[in-house]
Parts: sequence; structure tokens; C-alpha cells
Amino acid sequence: SDPDGTAPAVTWYLNSEEKSSGSSYTFYSDYNSAGTYIIEAVVSDGEKNISKLWVLTVRDVNRAFTFDGFSPNQTVIEMKKGSGKTFSVINPYDPDGNLIIKWYVNGEFVDDKESYTFKPSSYGTYVVSVILSDGEKTERHSWAVNVKKPEEAPGFEILSLLMILGALIILRKIKRKTRL
Repeated sequence: SDPDGTAPAVTWYLNSEEKSSGSSYTFYSDYNSAGTYIIEAVVSDGEKNISKLWVLTVRDVNRAFTFDGFSPNQTVIEMKKGSGKTFSVINPYDPDGNLIIKWYVNGEFVDDKESYTFKPSSYGTYVVSVILSDGEKTERHSWAVNVKKPEEAPGFEILSLLMILGALIILRKIKRKTRL
């Protein structure tokens, strides 16, 4: 109370807009409230006013992205040269809208979509990797991809040996006949 016995009234302002009256004011924020606010309390007894200002800064808070996993599930993949295999991030979602997806093959950037189709043109082992980031949270995943040469049919080698053996047998028979 003030000296003349009048109960003071308190009025609260947010950025010069009256918001409430009473002994306290609660500022509610959410993920869309980032910015600077001026809160003012004006105490009045009907004749005189006293005010107090506060500067409130609400920082932008990162909301983490989500996703349901990676495809394919296995981390070691066998492929044939010239075929294609699609790798995916399943249902990526970022409530802040700033998710970045980057695909790499053996450390070299190749794509920036939710999925990437790898089509090897030569034999060997490759590492297909994906990195998801929203600037604060980062997730990584990799697959080892083996592109093997097809095995040669053993028939060619066996057939060659059989032909040589057959020729030797025929030569031996011819030699035997000529000796007789």
C-alpha cells in the first residue's frame, strides 16, 4: 500500500501492449517466440505512477530432427557390377525445417536427397555413407558395399585339362600302334 492508504494497482505491458493486471505476470514462450521483449510493470495509486522495465531475450531453441532408420538394414551389401542399390533415410522430419542430408561414396559427396542409388561401374569395396544434420544434432550411417567379380565357370579349366589329357591319350595310342 502507499502512504495515503490507497491500494496500488499494477498493470503489465509486453512491448507496450497491456497484457495483465495484478501482482505478477507470466510470459509464456514456445518454439516460435525467439526475439527480444520489453516487459513493463506500472504501479499506480491513481495519482502517481512508478514503472519498472525488463528486457527479456528468448533464444531460438533447436528442435531435434527425427527419422525411422536407414535402408537397407544390413550394413554389408553384396552387389554385381552395373546393378543399382538404393540407400535411404526413412521418414526424416525436422520441425525447424533445416535438416541437411548428404551422401558420400568413399568420402566423396554424391547427393543431397533422402535416398541415393549407388551404381558401381567397377569391382571393389566401397563405403556408402549418409550424414544428417540440423546444425546441432548430427547422425551418421555407413554401409560396406562389395562389388565382386563373377566367378569363372570351372568348366573351362576342366574342359581344357580334359582336352589335353584326351590328346595325350590319343598320342600314346598312336605311338603304341606304330610300335607294333
